[in-house]
Amino acid sequence: MKFIKKTDEFLKNLSTLKFIITITFCTFLVSLAFGCLVSILNVPISDTDVISNSSFIEQFIVTVIIAPLIETLINQYAIIKILRKLNILENRNLIIILISAILFGLGHTYNLQYVIHTFFIGILLAYSFVIYEKKESSPFWTVCAIHSLRNLTIFIIIQISG
Repeated sequence: MKFIKKTDEFLKNLSTLKFIITITFCTFLVSLAFGCLVSILNVPISDTDVISNSSFIEQFIVTVIIAPLIETLINQYAIIKILRKLNILENRNLIIILISAILFGLGHTYNLQYVIHTFFIGILLAYSFVIYEKKESSPFWTVCAIHSLRNLTIFIIIQISG
C-alpha cells in the first residue's frame, strides 16, 4: 500500500508533459504484461484490425485523432462527470475509475482478450482524468493526449512492421 501511495504522489507531482509520457509508457507496460500472461496461458488471440481497408490517412485520422477524442469524451469525461453527480459515488475515486475502465473495455469488443486488455488501459486513463480533475488542469485534454500518443505509437509500429 505504501508503494501505491508513493507512486500516486510521484505521478501527481510530475509536470503535465512528463505525466502524459509516463502514463503512456505505463499503458505499454500493461500491454506487455497482459501479452505475456495471454502467451503463458496459451490463449489464442484473434485479429482486432477493423480499419485495415481504409487509406493510410483515414487510418491515421481515426486512430490518432477521432478515436481518442470520442473515447475520452464518452468513457472518461462523461462517465466520470455523471458518476460524480451520484451522491453515493461522489468521492469514491476507485469505484469511479473502475466503472469508467469497465465501460472503456466494453467499448472495445473485438474479442474477450481485447476487452480485458483495454479495461486495464482504461484504469490508467480514468486515473489520469481523476488526477487532472483534482488539479483543475484540463483532464479531458490530458487524457486525450495520453490516448492519442499511445495510438500514434502503435500506429507507427504497425506501419513500420507492415
